[in-house]
Amino acid sequence: MRSFARCRTTVLLINPEGYIFKCHHDLYEGNIKKAVGHILDSNLRLSEEFRSCDNFGFCNPCDVQLKFDRFGNWGYSAVEIEKDGILVNDNIMPETWGPFTNHYKMQEFEGVIV
Repeated sequence: MRSFARCRTTVLLINPEGYIFKCHHDLYEGNIKKAVGHILDSNLRLSEEFRSCDNFGFCNPCDVQLKFDRFGNWGYSAVEIEKDGILVNDNIMPETWGPFTNHYKMQEFEGVIV
């Protein structure tokens, strides 16, 4: 079941036509109505704000999986997700938690693994 959350990404996702998206789900869906801007727009202002999302529970694994950051530190996730005022995946994971921590934390909110 899809539900509402707020997300922000640490990556810049641009499709071949130059549209910028907030997450891989929106990028791969290809709906330019979900784009946050276009690289040729002279008025484009990028920000690190949380953006509304009505696809919580259907996140693309590229966004929510835990991985190594560019410095080789374990526990990085490309997207921060806020659900009901709670940061669901806080990008600060203790090394001992293992690779599936985000998935288990998200299960507590929706009963699904994303």
